[in-house]
Amino acid sequence: MERLILTKLDMPNIQNNIVDRTNLSVKLNRILKKKLTLMVAPAGYGKTTAICSWISSKQLLNDDIWLSLSEDENEPDKFWTYFFGAIERVHPSIASNIISLFKTNDYAQIKDGISLFINNSVANDSDVFIFLDDFQCITNKELHSQFNFLISHLSKSVHIIVLSRVVPEFFTPRMNLSSESQLIQAEDLKFTQEEVAIFFNKNLGVELSMEETIKINEITEGWIALIALIADIIKENRDWVNNYHFEHSILFEYLEKEMFDYLPETMKNFLMMTSIFDTFNGQMCDEILKMRHSKEIIRDINKKKLVSYSNEKGNCDYKYSQILLKFLRFKFDIYYPEVKNIMLTNASIWYEEKNDIQQAISYSLKANNAIRTVELLKKNIEDLMQDGLFYVVVNTVDRLPKGSVTACSYIAIMYSFARLFSGDFADYTTCLKLNGIELDAKACKEYENEIHCIEAIFFHNKGEIACSMEAINLIDKEQFNIPMMNGVTEFFEGNNYRLMGHLDKALDSFNVSLEKSKRFANIHLLLASINDLAYTNFLLGKLEKASRLYSEGIQIVKSHGKVKNNIVNMLYFGLANISFEMNNISQSLDFLLKSMEISAHRGDANFIMQGKLLYSKIMFLKGDQERCFEFIEEACLLAKNKRLKLILCRRISDLVRMLICLDKQPYAINLMDAFEVNILNDLNYQTESGHIAIADSLIHQGDHDKALDLLEKLELEAKKCNRVSSLLNILILEALANTKEDRKDRAILKLKEALRLAYGKSFCNTFLIYGQPVAEMLAVIKFKKESKESRFLSEYCYKLLKDYGQQPTKIKSSKEHTLLEMLTNRENEVLNYLCMGLSNAEIMDKMCVSINTVKKHIQNIFQKLEVENRVQALQATGRLKTIN
Repeated sequence: MERLILTKLDMPNIQNNIVDRTNLSVKLNRILKKKLTLMVAPAGYGKTTAICSWISSKQLLNDDIWLSLSEDENEPDKFWTYFFGAIERVHPSIASNIISLFKTNDYAQIKDGISLFINNSVANDSDVFIFLDDFQCITNKELHSQFNFLISHLSKSVHIIVLSRVVPEFFTPRMNLSSESQLIQAEDLKFTQEEVAIFFNKNLGVELSMEETIKINEITEGWIALIALIADIIKENRDWVNNYHFEHSILFEYLEKEMFDYLPETMKNFLMMTSIFDTFNGQMCDEILKMRHSKEIIRDINKKKLVSYSNEKGNCDYKYSQILLKFLRFKFDIYYPEVKNIMLTNASIWYEEKNDIQQAISYSLKANNAIRTVELLKKNIEDLMQDGLFYVVVNTVDRLPKGSVTACSYIAIMYSFARLFSGDFADYTTCLKLNGIELDAKACKEYENEIHCIEAIFFHNKGEIACSMEAINLIDKEQFNIPMMNGVTEFFEGNNYRLMGHLDKALDSFNVSLEKSKRFANIHLLLASINDLAYTNFLLGKLEKASRLYSEGIQIVKSHGKVKNNIVNMLYFGLANISFEMNNISQSLDFLLKSMEISAHRGDANFIMQGKLLYSKIMFLKGDQERCFEFIEEACLLAKNKRLKLILCRRISDLVRMLICLDKQPYAINLMDAFEVNILNDLNYQTESGHIAIADSLIHQGDHDKALDLLEKLELEAKKCNRVSSLLNILILEALANTKEDRKDRAILKLKEALRLAYGKSFCNTFLIYGQPVAEMLAVIKFKKESKESRFLSEYCYKLLKDYGQQPTKIKSSKEHTLLEMLTNRENEVLNYLCMGLSNAEIMDKMCVSINTVKKHIQNIFQKLEVENRVQALQATGRLKTIN
């Protein structure tokens, strides 16, 4: 067996953080509760310093396991030999004799060794912390697969902290969304302006002005290594910041003398030439720059840490840091000014040949080649729009020289269309202006219907539904000169009807848009129509039909060669939503992860926001209060523009319901104020969710009669258009309000009405999310079987209670009276903290005991109360205290 180099197992000696980094400390402290913490940032961002300082502050120095990796460990047998060797050095009981299994790279033997470690760690009483530095050196796919297996089955007492310059392959989107892992990135490690000021004050005794602090932060982009370099400069020259010009600065000289001058001429030329590209790779450099051996040059500059990986669009490309990029572009402009636009145009042509039109347009713009840019736009604008790349169309036209497209009404139309879809709610006349053109239906007869359609979409997005319908009434729906516009009018007409609450009319319009999308081979509109048909059926309570439609859309996606991701994530999100309602949480998570992965890749704020909202509901039902609230906050922060606020407002009743259950009523009230949810707002479908939220809040505040008055009006409106999804929430809240007023018979009647409405439609979590009070009423209905209808409702209640985690048998009062009495004083103390919503770590701090002691108390509580998780424990506690 190869001898271990012991210095690789020693934590580096570093200077403790001079700056108290409160925000970063919050994330680092979560290491104590996470199975995996991944810290990803380029060199010089202080990853190792931050972790070592944290280890020191937490007094883990005698228990931490450290391994500094290199390319030598990029083989499974060598990696796992070091990994378990490092563990055996500190915790021999859980890693002894495992290394002997790794005689070769045999996968089965390695997996046996990993499994043995996992099993050993389960029986271990204390927490184990394993720190892996420079994980970017590990690129072996088989090794990443093995590491994924380890993380997936790891005991909760083992905490692995990975430090890397790139996101490792084993770190999947599912892992990223897991409550058992966290990701710390460069943005978390960068110094803030305040931290820059503190660093200079404590390190140098220099008090920077606000202007100096801002300037240093802009120069360095929070990059700690550069801040340290500037600190050394300022020791010699206090006025350096005020006289700073990059091309004449000491930073420039530093890069020139300490880095650039030592490079061979071939590498210097390569660095300057490639600096005009946003990202680059070997093939691109060979073909555009007419160079040979680009891959070898990139490998050499990568060894010198002059480039970082860029994983955008799944490509293995490279890029420079911003400060190095400025330096190299400055040098390029000195040495090669005459070839810059030629090279950029060549890059545009290369990307066009690769069918990457977005990059082709981008480089054409950089080359100031307006004629080529307009031609690229004309040829590809409909494809870009069907790809959902509306911002590309908008940004391209906005950056063209004035007058470049004055004569092209077609581009003007598509530009206006794109601005609307990218969430631009500027004044309508401004929205339709383009380089001196003001689109007007009367003046532009050729595109009269298209202009009215754009007008209708504009008012729809702005929430002015009546104005949108007026514009639609002016359109001849069979006379469009731009093919992709056929069916769009009916699609937005359907959305208008849905927002007006006329769901049956909405279905008719969506069916027409579906038929036209097939006739004109518009795959984007086809999938959008299927998606909105499915969602409308969901609102009508037709969950099975909605699920079939979403699945049909997914099948089209799989069979179609060119699929638009912004529609695909809608379909996956729709299936996630329905699976959640049917209480198929595992399937819901699978679909949600697919939707979120696509949304994150495309930067789709709408579906990232909606995904986080759904994820909060999943966490709520799982009983993870902390994670639930985190996702609620993140979803609300994403609602920055008017369109996203409108979308969130239509779902605000779910948010308020969870916040009330999380005992965060003040936050719920502030949220309703922020989104202008007011009882004085008109009562219509668009404000319905807000009014339901108000009623829920009123019930919580004890104003039951006022809540019931509002709910009766909401019930009447929802029944007019058979809005089943809304009506269920209204009836359940009416039942709750009546229960609070001790009108139990009336409450049962209202809940029965909700059950009749939901029966046979697979609704589940609409009931479960209301918690214990509804469960108790369901239990009452479950035991009443006087009639045939009662028997059907009883069976439905049985299913709901089973999903709820209750045992739907007759109340065992004699036994339940004694359950709480079986708890010890310490267990009662832990139970009280659980009821307050404290995490295990917070309970540990309160009681001054170890985390394992807390876990043991919680397990005892679960056994004695005959429950399986926190949620059921809280529900049982409420029920037992009521009985007692």
